[in-house]
Amino acid sequence: NQILELKIENYAFGGKGIARIRNEKGEFVVFVPNTLPGQLVKAQIKKSSKKYAEAKLIDVLMQPKEWV
Repeated sequence: NQILELKIENYAFGGKGIARIRNEKGEFVVFVPNTLPGQLVKAQIKKSSKKYAEAKLIDVLMQPKEWV
């Protein structure tokens, strides 16, 4: 299972952070539980479909600057 560094951009219903991966084909959404907008996280993809993936949080690499 792939491990990625993701920037959490938004917050979804149910307590999952939303990250987006952009490429030439468009945008791919990754849901990461227990995260907040502005965090940079390391997460492992657990489940994937054509439009989105669900990942498990491994580590929070960086908090938003306004939190410090």
